[in-house]
Amino acid sequence: MQARAAYDEGEHNATHLVELVRSTIEAQPLARIDYVSLNDAENLQQLDRLDRGTARPAFAGGVFGKTRLIDNVVLEKTKTHDAAGANA
Repeated sequence: MQARAAYDEGEHNATHLVELVRSTIEAQPLARIDYVSLNDAENLQQLDRLDRGTARPAFAGGVFGKTRLIDNVVLEKTKTHDAAGANA
């Protein structure tokens, strides 16, 4: 998933991450997106930016052919980095 990789590499702009998810889904010829969003884990408010070290749910829903799919994933750091960007 491009958005997961971008997040793991330090991307925290929610708009950019949402666009990565949208472009991945839209590349599929039978896909129709209903929504993609990044939300606060406590109140589900949509976010513009993700804070470092805080888990945030990402939601997507749409139709692939005749099948309706809804998915979610929690974005949180899967690697730790020191100040220089090296793996800790």
